[in-house]
Amino acid sequence: MLPGPRDLIRHWAQADAERPAVVTVAGTLGYAELADRVAAVAARLRGLGVGPGVRVGLAFPNSLDYLIWLFGLFEAGGVAVPLDPRMGAPELATAAATASLRFIAATALPVTLPWPPMPAVSAVAGGLWQCRGDGRGSPSETTGNVLVQQFTSGSGGRPKHIQRTEAQIREDYRHFSAGLGLDGGTRFLAPSPFYHAYGALGMYATLAVGGAIFPLPRFIPAELMAAAKRFQPTLTMVTPTMIDMLGKCFLPPQDRGVFASLRHCICSTGHLSQAAHDAFRGRFDVPVHEQYGSTETLSATVNLGDDFDEGCVGRPYPGVEVAIFDSQGAMSAPLVVGSVGIRSSSVCVGYAEADHALATVDGYVLPGDKGFLDETGRLHILGRDDVYNVGGYKVDRSEVELAIRRAFPVTYVAVLPFERAGQPALCAVVEASSQQVTPESVMAACRAQLLAYKVPARVVVKSSLPREANGKVRVGDLASVVLGKE
Repeated sequence: MLPGPRDLIRHWAQADAERPAVVTVAGTLGYAELADRVAAVAARLRGLGVGPGVRVGLAFPNSLDYLIWLFGLFEAGGVAVPLDPRMGAPELATAAATASLRFIAATALPVTLPWPPMPAVSAVAGGLWQCRGDGRGSPSETTGNVLVQQFTSGSGGRPKHIQRTEAQIREDYRHFSAGLGLDGGTRFLAPSPFYHAYGALGMYATLAVGGAIFPLPRFIPAELMAAAKRFQPTLTMVTPTMIDMLGKCFLPPQDRGVFASLRHCICSTGHLSQAAHDAFRGRFDVPVHEQYGSTETLSATVNLGDDFDEGCVGRPYPGVEVAIFDSQGAMSAPLVVGSVGIRSSSVCVGYAEADHALATVDGYVLPGDKGFLDETGRLHILGRDDVYNVGGYKVDRSEVELAIRRAFPVTYVAVLPFERAGQPALCAVVEASSQQVTPESVMAACRAQLLAYKVPARVVVKSSLPREANGKVRVGDLASVVLGKE
């Protein structure tokens, strides 16, 4: 049994005080010293009225400060609300209102909220502290031993808000650790943001087994490789965008073996193209293990083989069940395309907002993706569960997107509905090099593979698309790309 989230630091501080916990360019911090700093923050927070049910926003990049504040908040009994530290004023105000925040801690906020600062905490772990009013009063309502309130990425529209209990987080890093065989020798190089559920998973799992973390506040290929040479990581968790950039960036010949120590290079949060995978693998001779999951389900499947197959995201982690359902809610046979369903003890129970509800079938959460299970039980993802009506015909966007991926080395493709002369039509938004892919060539490839009514009426090719900090494309912003209002 692994220690629970609130006890991770204290557990290893007592079991092996000098064991390395966090490594940065400034040096190495052991579990005992980390536990002392966490306890100091926890004491300050309790003195300011932070306790069970009180929600605190944490707006830090990946850093030692983030870890100290997060686990200090846990030790004080509060509820963490991780926030993107790059948020502007409108987003931050919306997040604060949605999560009923009365406190925010950050290294530096891009805007100043109309809340008075609290100097008594300003010097703790390099954190800036802001509160609403005097920071006291009745705590926000939480149920079921909630530990973290997590915002979804908002890639499909407005971000939603999820409550995550201690037990759910523990189950997630438990089956992740078991599936990958993590142990006390794990060295986690962390470029994916901790405020996102995906990046946080690697952080929790590493600390749960007594490993060490090297947090990177931002993803820059040269900085990542420099950290890898110093730290010799066994685990990293990256995104398709990071894999693509690492496969293309300048690489001195002596750095080809920079990732040789990796046992697991996990990639998630979006579609990883064959071209991006092959470029990375060819450079560094390291297989990429694609993982599937969502903020609602957390980690669900992973492809641990070294035989990358575009769209295949592997088999379920221990303790996770995956099934495919048809439009009537019946479970589908292997190789039949349908809606992906995930069932596990780490799946969230729902959204905090009353106007949102999880889509479920027989206890399986439906994240909104279409896919199929092959004969060996591996999950293949085809795209979002969207079917559009075009001229009276039903068009599955995943079929069109797959046809484009088969024809070109694209990094991302999305098929969206739009109106042309008052009639419904399809537009394909493609992220690729304009020297290799043009709107005309995409149209021609679609005509060669699809029925006429499934061929997009418009194709937009861009070298880059709007993305979250973790590299996930913001689908909700693609309409402006279609309309030419970027």
